[in-house]
Amino acid sequence: MCLRFTDRSPPEFKDRFWEIRQMVEEWNSNMKLNFRPGWVTCLDESMMIWTNKWTCPGWMFVLRKPNPFGNKWHTICCGLSSILFSVLLVEGKDKPRQMPGGEV
Repeated sequence: MCLRFTDRSPPEFKDRFWEIRQMVEEWNSNMKLNFRPGWVTCLDESMMIWTNKWTCPGWMFVLRKPNPFGNKWHTICCGLSSILFSVLLVEGKDKPRQMPGGEV
């Protein structure tokens, strides 16, 4: 048995992130409905460490980061509670050329 982060079928177009896209969308939607951040927020670029570029879609090398290998995320946290309430995966060159509904 395998842990899955989606109940969606693979898309007909090439999307290397289809298995986590639903989880990210649900996280952001849930936080938007149930969390109200304070007046202080912190927007940041974060790296999820991954050292093998052949097994990681969207793998990047960002020299200025302390851990420069992996996936890059744009995140925003509440400065008062330290709760992360929105994430956006930086897809880079692996971003699908065409998304459903004409999104690019």
